[in-house]
Amino acid sequence: MFLKVFKFVRLPLIVIFIIAMGRFAIGISGVPYAPRGNAMFSIVATMILSSFYFGALSASVGNFRWIETALVGFIIAEFAEILIWILTFISLVGNFHNSYFLHWDSINLKEGAAADYKALIPRTVALFTAPVLCIIVACVSRGLFSSLAPNPAKSPNAG
Repeated sequence: MFLKVFKFVRLPLIVIFIIAMGRFAIGISGVPYAPRGNAMFSIVATMILSSFYFGALSASVGNFRWIETALVGFIIAEFAEILIWILTFISLVGNFHNSYFLHWDSINLKEGAAADYKALIPRTVALFTAPVLCIIVACVSRGLFSSLAPNPAKSPNAG
């Protein structure tokens, strides 16, 4: 079951990886976090939108049960949060103080405060909390919008 769902969500995992690498690259290259730098590559927005789309597609395209739809949201969120944790750790170890993953606003510090290894605490908490949101998004999307998703079995080109 896990491998079947993992294979189904490969595309959003690749997109999340590309977004994360873009966010890391523009941060360490010196692009200011605000007003536009942060908005260029949002891992959380990509994670939620991917859960939404692939949750809606899970019934007709993936032919999944509800538990597998929940697993769609879980895998997408956990992958994104693990990437965020790793890139925060790399930013700390590599002393990349201009990294977006260490910016005071991204880890809820007081304005202008410097991040240290305590920045990993909220990132670790997110490993357990973010999947809940994406599971809910995937399941609600399936419940409300799966009828709008294409059904390969009913398409005119189906065997």
